[in-house]
Amino acid sequence: MQPLGFHITMRLRCSAVLAAEATAQRRLALALLKAARPFELLAFRAADDHLHLLTSASREDAGELARRVQIALVNTLRPPSGFQPAWLEPVVDGRHLRRAFLYVLRQDQRHGFAHDPFAEASNLPDLLGLRVPGIWTAALVRRRLPRVGRPDLLPLIGAPDLDERELDFAALAEASLAQATLAATAGADLRSRDPLQVQAGAAAVRLAEGKLGTAALAAALGITARTVQRLREQPVEPRVLKAVEGQLRLRAESPEPAAFEAVDD
Repeated sequence: MQPLGFHITMRLRCSAVLAAEATAQRRLALALLKAARPFELLAFRAADDHLHLLTSASREDAGELARRVQIALVNTLRPPSGFQPAWLEPVVDGRHLRRAFLYVLRQDQRHGFAHDPFAEASNLPDLLGLRVPGIWTAALVRRRLPRVGRPDLLPLIGAPDLDERELDFAALAEASLAQATLAATAGADLRSRDPLQVQAGAAAVRLAEGKLGTAALAAALGITARTVQRLREQPVEPRVLKAVEGQLRLRAESPEPAAFEAVDD
């Protein structure tokens, strides 16, 4: 019987942490999603010093997926070493596929790390509509794992009540608006002219309309008042607006993470 897919595990030869803070986690996610786009990627998540992927691809395609992801991450993250050979475990049946899917996305619970509280080094935000670049993975999950739904996924990001949370801009730290806007696109700079990032900025401006003045909004986003005014005229796709709003709701009752600091043994 042919496997239903493969659970791929990879780590650097030096076993260094792959992405210690949010900016690196977003870069990892974006590079991985671009490299994996031709393949049937169901889930991925970086733990601290290793990375899990789940694919419903063939053995040949799973091997090529692993190869492309490793190249993309070396080029993007510039780690201190290359990767060890990837480990590919065949997924034998539907029960194994579901178990592996949840295992991949629960890496924080399994290993107890706290440097990625919003699961940015995973496709969990994409599956929940909180990020746009990997939203294509949600269609694959619906096809291969039709019994997995939003109620199963929300607890994995620590927000089972996400859809009911109020958006209280007065209670949100200024940094939350900028971080939510960047997280929705796996972006690095709100001043970027990337069309998707521009839309995300416009979504933030639209959501804050009537709640924050132009000067306060410009300060929160790290852009000029003139840019805020331009963004007010920028059209926004519903999926981008939904992603930024969802990221704000996620941060409404969750503290911004502290920078990760390695601790010597």
